[in-house]
Amino acid sequence: MRQGEVEGVDHDRNASALAVLLAGQAAPRSEAADLHAERCYAHVMLLIEEAAEDGPVAGPSWFIRDWWEARLPSRSTPERKAAVRQALLTEKALT
Repeated sequence: MRQGEVEGVDHDRNASALAVLLAGQAAPRSEAADLHAERCYAHVMLLIEEAAEDGPVAGPSWFIRDWWEARLPSRSTPERKAAVRQALLTEKALT
């Protein structure tokens, strides 16, 4: 047993499982996945804005916002976020 290991735990197996998980996170994302993340983030932001008109916004809303924000593509800029937001508002106005 190596220093820092716990007896009875298969550390090589755990390290392999972690490597698979990390490799999946590093995989390139598709354009569709990026757009989905941007649309969901914009929807959440619009819902938060709408809820704020009536008073305080519940904490879980901020958690969901942060969750989607972490999934935004690296190329997402304030201008791109604004464009997606405007597209959603236009889509909403047309329905």
